[in-house]
Amino acid sequence: MIPTSVLYKQIVSAEPHWFETKISITGNTLTEAQIMSVSSERIGMSESAPSIGGVFSATLRLTIENPAFTIPKRAEIVVYYRAKNAAQTSEWLQFGAYYVDTQERNTSYNSVDSIDITAFDVMLKTEKMYPNTNHAWPYLDINVVSEIAADIGCSVDSRTVALMTANYMVNLPVDYTEREVLSQIATAYCGNFVITPSNTLLLVPLYGNDDSNIVGNYLADDDGTTALLFGDEGWFILV
Repeated sequence: MIPTSVLYKQIVSAEPHWFETKISITGNTLTEAQIMSVSSERIGMSESAPSIGGVFSATLRLTIENPAFTIPKRAEIVVYYRAKNAAQTSEWLQFGAYYVDTQERNTSYNSVDSIDITAFDVMLKTEKMYPNTNHAWPYLDINVVSEIAADIGCSVDSRTVALMTANYMVNLPVDYTEREVLSQIATAYCGNFVITPSNTLLLVPLYGNDDSNIVGNYLADDDGTTALLFGDEGWFILV
């Protein structure tokens, strides 16, 4: 889960409180005054119809006032939020890293020039074929996951390492994409793979030895009980 300070927990435990968002695009910071709308979704991961073997990419949809800088193709977008009340402000927390897929200029409300952006997290990079390697096959499952994570530009979440203790051996993935390989491993562990807000590769199992692994708790707060929601766009904070 996202580590939060005592101050953050104190602020969100009482009403009224609200959340503030900022966005960094290739090192340029945009404040809420420049952010017209922002939302994130991960299609396919559902509590009402749980499944296994999924390798889910998150999509960011963003509309901003036309910035003074050029947004390059495949530019990195990092979203941050913090909690506030009338007297206190928490630390900034990262809510994911995304990479620009499309951008479209338009004139929106009150004739303000804006840009609509669609971006995806690094999971989309797993659509490529598994890279050539020079180690011996079959290869340990967690080593395969680590190899894929390094290739797409993220790290393996520590909770993934803790969960993957079956020591399954993976055969040489000839003519398989990295996504297909991750799907097979996720199926073996009765779970799904996602990218966390901290840009780590996380295995989310449907069940486990205690309540912390039951499906749905990937939308849980620090106590593992209630889904966290901030902003008007229905953003859930992934553990």
